[in-house]
Amino acid sequence: IEEYRKAWEKRIERLGLKDQMDKLGKGEISVPNAEIENADSIAYENSEGTVILLVKANDPKYKLRRFNVLVNEVPVYGSNGLSISDLNRNEWDTTLSIPLSLGENKIQVSVMNELGLENFKYPIYVNYKSEKIVTKTHFIGIAVDKFDNGNDLSFCVKDVKDLGKYFSKLPNSSIKLLTEKEVNKENITKLKEYLKTTSVHDRVIISCSSHGILDSARNFYLATHDTDFESPSKNGISFELLDGLLDEIPARKKLLLLDACNSGENDEGYAKMDNSSTDGRGANVKIGDEIVKESNFKKMKELFVNVRNNSGAYIISATGGIQKALEGEAVMLDGKPIENGSFTYAVLEYLREYDGIKEMLTVKKLKKYVEQRVVEITNGKQTPTSRQETIEIDWDLK
Repeated sequence: IEEYRKAWEKRIERLGLKDQMDKLGKGEISVPNAEIENADSIAYENSEGTVILLVKANDPKYKLRRFNVLVNEVPVYGSNGLSISDLNRNEWDTTLSIPLSLGENKIQVSVMNELGLENFKYPIYVNYKSEKIVTKTHFIGIAVDKFDNGNDLSFCVKDVKDLGKYFSKLPNSSIKLLTEKEVNKENITKLKEYLKTTSVHDRVIISCSSHGILDSARNFYLATHDTDFESPSKNGISFELLDGLLDEIPARKKLLLLDACNSGENDEGYAKMDNSSTDGRGANVKIGDEIVKESNFKKMKELFVNVRNNSGAYIISATGGIQKALEGEAVMLDGKPIENGSFTYAVLEYLREYDGIKEMLTVKKLKKYVEQRVVEITNGKQTPTSRQETIEIDWDLK
């Protein structure tokens, strides 16, 4: 019982409600209400490409702080939504024109009060049909093999080139590769301007292969050629920067692949890091006396569904939060070493083996395949995980 309680407390902490514990215990919380007033008059079939929403919200106790609209679980106004706190009101209404994606659209309205609590998001569904829409696939590969400290890797650049070659064969595809010294904060940040030119019908797939390093608070960084492994915030590419590339862009089909050690979700502040030596695509980790707190975090992950998806992107990591990503001779198949990272190898295997089969290639099926295949080919040494995923929505990869 104590173990379950600590897992629940960790969940409350991760939801940002720790400061509201007294109010939670006394039953003083209040959840806002929000509805699409004209839901009954919105037709399921749509040929115009937009839908008009009449939104009304209220909270009996607390002021309303911000709102958002989600289409297929992707926030139209970005992860932060739009602020209405300056209105200082408990009631609010507005009229919105929302662009639709090709196919079925799951539409929800989100309103948050000053406690950070959100309404239950009842969905409506609208199916947009058009023969004029062209869907484009944008693939971005980010990879580093050579490092100033000598901790070189062998197949990271090959990973993204192999994936780029596959996606380049798709109609209406755009391929961008950043490798070796091209991978730096400035160039990664510039990608956002390019991604803002996408359309709501497009796919964006970003694949990253390099060393994965954690700082003392377990924040993940993708290593550049000149990253300080003892202080990865110096020149390292943070997870927040990578995830942020997919936030507030028009494209709603968004996938981020992280082929690096330690790339899964971590709890904050519970591990002492030793980045002085590497084995695989990352650094060694010392847990020490913090194994109990680590257990609480793992138990929380088992018990509770991760309902947070800030950018609406699907993010699949090659490993757990503290685990090695293997490549080359570390993974033998039929007596021969693979010539990719084990995670990227499984991704390519799925794309190539199932390509041409009538069954659609989808992001959820890709996730399921790589989770099983990587465990198999690494003899259980590596386990891919999801940092973010859409709960209901799946989409095609080609």
